Amino acid sequence: MRSVYGLVSIAVVASLSACQPPVDDSGAEPTEMAQTKVIEEEPSSDSDAATFDEMQVSDLEGIKIPTVSGIETAAADRINTALTSIRQSAVKSATECKAAAGSNPFTYELSAEPGYNADNVLSLRMTGHSFCGGANGSTLVDARTFDLTTGEEIDVVKASGMSSSELLKASAKGYAGDGNCKDFVDSNIGTDQVEINSAFVTKDGIGVNYDINVGAAESCAADAGNVAWTALGDGTQIAEPLRTIAARRKK
Repeated sequence: MRSVYGLVSIAVVASLSACQPPVDDSGAEPTEMAQTKVIEEEPSSDSDAATFDEMQVSDLEGIKIPTVSGIETAAADRINTALTSIRQSAVKSATECKAAAGSNPFTYELSAEPGYNADNVLSLRMTGHSFCGGANGSTLVDARTFDLTTGEEIDVVKASGMSSSELLKASAKGYAGDGNCKDFVDSNIGTDQVEINSAFVTKDGIGVNYDINVGAAESCAADAGNVAWTALGDGTQIAEPLRTIAARRKK
């Protein structure tokens, strides 16, 4: 997966690997390796976008959550603290997945990609997959959005000016999944089978991650819904900094 948004060309974390990570039989805890730069172009000093360093985790190469740089140090530190917490949680879950699989192969992948990286807003969508034995694996989704001037996390649902249920319903129109998944999402929005997981910012609007609570359709959560900027309500209801982005994108 690769996205280029904002003022900086970014090669963020590598695509989710289709192969399984090698199994470490030593029983040792996974450790974090040194950072590898994945920046194609350094930002100018007045850039309103972040750059990324990739962080891989030992034998768990499927866990790829970046660190950020190229912005004010205090803001970067705050964002990287949040991303470190996500990375550590993923490592813990992967270790537990490996233990549950026993001598059988296991898979645990989680990768972050920027939905938006401009206008002093960084929005990351995280997707992945886990298989710890048993009949089926699990689709993993999450999202985090940050104000690059302060490092504070932005609640995208709240900032959208819409309620969770309104945002969820509106997002089905822009769902990116295939026909079968789209039919399932369309017919189950508003039930406990399709619920909102998290929201993130894209150049086209507000993306919505789903929790899908039906095993046969669970993989449909790999694709997100989208609420176009033009479909959002009165601009005065949208909180900053999304209000500025929405006004610009609606033109």
